[in-house]
Amino acid sequence: MPKEDLDDAIANAISSTLLAQQSELSTFIQSAVKEVVNSILVPQLAELTRQIKDTNDTVSQLAQGLESSHKTIQSNTAKLDTLQATVRANNREVNGLQQQVGELTSKITQMEDPSWRSNVRLVGLKEGKEGSDAIGFLSTNLPKWIPSLGNRDIRIERLLDYSDRQAVLKGARVQHDGHPLLFFPDYSREKTDRRREFAPVHKKITSLGLQPFLLYPAQLKIIYNGTITFGMPHDAEDFLQNTFQPPPALRRRLKGRDFTAASATKNVVICGAHFTPEDYIPGDMMECEMGFRHQNRVRLRVGAVPSLHTAASSAPPLAAVPAPSQLGHSSARRKRELRRVCACGYQHSWQNQPMLNRNMPACNLLLSGAIHFSGCMATQTLRMLKLFGLQCISAGTFFHHQRLYTIPTIVDTWQTQQTELVRQLKEMGGGLILSGDCRSVSPGHCAKYGTYSLIEDRVNNVMDLQLVQSSEVPSSNWCELEGLKRSIAFLEEQDMTASALITDRSRQVAKWVREEMCPQGTRHFFDIWHIGKSIGKALDVAAKERGCEDLKLWKPAIINHLYWTAASTPDGNPNIMQAKWESMVNHVLDIHEHDTPTFTCCAHPPLEGEARDKAWLEPGSNVAIKLESVATRPALVKDIRQLSHSTRPSLRRHFTPSCCTLPPSTPASPFLGCTAGFSWQPCITTTMAAERLPGRVMVRPVPLFHTQGSAKHMHQPSWSL
Repeated sequence: MPKEDLDDAIANAISSTLLAQQSELSTFIQSAVKEVVNSILVPQLAELTRQIKDTNDTVSQLAQGLESSHKTIQSNTAKLDTLQATVRANNREVNGLQQQVGELTSKITQMEDPSWRSNVRLVGLKEGKEGSDAIGFLSTNLPKWIPSLGNRDIRIERLLDYSDRQAVLKGARVQHDGHPLLFFPDYSREKTDRRREFAPVHKKITSLGLQPFLLYPAQLKIIYNGTITFGMPHDAEDFLQNTFQPPPALRRRLKGRDFTAASATKNVVICGAHFTPEDYIPGDMMECEMGFRHQNRVRLRVGAVPSLHTAASSAPPLAAVPAPSQLGHSSARRKRELRRVCACGYQHSWQNQPMLNRNMPACNLLLSGAIHFSGCMATQTLRMLKLFGLQCISAGTFFHHQRLYTIPTIVDTWQTQQTELVRQLKEMGGGLILSGDCRSVSPGHCAKYGTYSLIEDRVNNVMDLQLVQSSEVPSSNWCELEGLKRSIAFLEEQDMTASALITDRSRQVAKWVREEMCPQGTRHFFDIWHIGKSIGKALDVAAKERGCEDLKLWKPAIINHLYWTAASTPDGNPNIMQAKWESMVNHVLDIHEHDTPTFTCCAHPPLEGEARDKAWLEPGSNVAIKLESVATRPALVKDIRQLSHSTRPSLRRHFTPSCCTLPPSTPASPFLGCTAGFSWQPCITTTMAAERLPGRVMVRPVPLFHTQGSAKHMHQPSWSL
């Protein structure tokens, strides 16, 4: 066969083979693509179609709900319009009734006043003095009280004769059996109120040397360049401010009576009632009226002469600057007093603080109470005030107040509130649920004092406080156990038992509670906050090792899981809490199925997308092994089985250092002062006021239990790590 034909045959064979292979490959690819589409895209499209249908159904339901709400709103709007129309009609009716009542009241007053015009009101006669015959009593005694009625035939019925009334009013002040009797005209209530409104301006006109007359029914008359009558008090006030000027003759006559050559000395003090508005500089008066200048800073004109005499009680506050010799200053008790005495006899005294019994300034006691209740050192606080240049009490005065007033008040208040709390708990019945913790006055192992506090979780109030001095126990580490023993002894004296006790992880306390209280039916739990703090410290130490840096990211979530373990197990089942805690070791490895029968899988939903904020740990890595060694320590697992599901102990932990600021961290703190300080803070605030009581002075505190509210650093339970 020629070579060219052989080449063509080979080429044809190769071409046919390639075409066959291409056909097979195309068929395979089409089959594979179809299989992929049927297995992946078709289910997803079906799911998407279902979701769209569900969404449409939801939107339809929402549209129906909106339509129903729209109808309801329209119905309510119609009702509201009807109600508003009814209210407007009622308001119009009420206004009409008020107008009618006013008119009727005015008519009744007009009818009463003429009928009462001859009446006289007697004030000051003892009840029952007239006996059974009031008319005979008055007929017999009126001539004795008022001699001008001796020769008259007095008619006493429902109404007196008008001439008899006038004669009685002329003798308006008499005595009967040593008691003063007063006679007044008898008017209706409305008329009496209108006449009483003229009392201030009547007094002011009298002080200015004029004779006012109060006319019937309610008018004020004065004689000044003729007769002037005022129907309203403000008309008389305007007249005195704008029109009235004392006559020159009256001013000269009164001037000679008020001041003599002996009284008009260089340093004499004269009150502002002896000057008229024209005696002051107009610019200063305008600034005073506008509020830019104090009335005591208004200056007199050059040549102004005091002339007007007035009673001491009616002198206004405007006054000249007093002479230095007339300033009273009592420095022995840190109290300042200013006295201003006018030549006319008017005296004005001002003190910088009120006085209590035994002539003790009130601010001194309040300052001592504030220092004591705030937990500050008295000597340092008083030294600071003196460096500021402030006058204050001495340290001796503070300790005197502390011994006699503040400490007795604190102890008495605490004992009263504690007794009331015990009574309430006895009425509630059942065993007590207690949370206890100890706090020392200084960190470390050299504290002089330690206080143990118990909180009753059901009422969320401080139940008992016990102060223990380190000299009473082998060392300061034993203060907590001794305080708990004393608190339990106090409860036993009150015939009260504890059904549950929540404390920290102190081994001394745990052993004593296990031996002494658990046999009596008391369940012992450990505080979440203390265990979380211990785990946090262990994780911080482990995170410093090479390859374990990721533990820092997981630390908040692990502690949060501890709180969730307690909060999600309200019955306190130890097996369930242990299983939940140990499931955390698998969870951080992205293993959410567990082999424990009590807790088979994690309770959170799938964590994908935004729910994941940190990387999973690799199984068998150093960080995973280290975390497992920290979380599964036998001592820790044993304590978690006794984990408290209540958050009160954590609140107790934040309550203790924030309120127990007393005693100070110094070995010189007295034991009684420390007791009062620890008793004061958990039951009352430092808001106080000194009040005068018969024979003694007490600081009145405002009760307030400090354990209300939530701690700042509480970890909220969560469903995810």
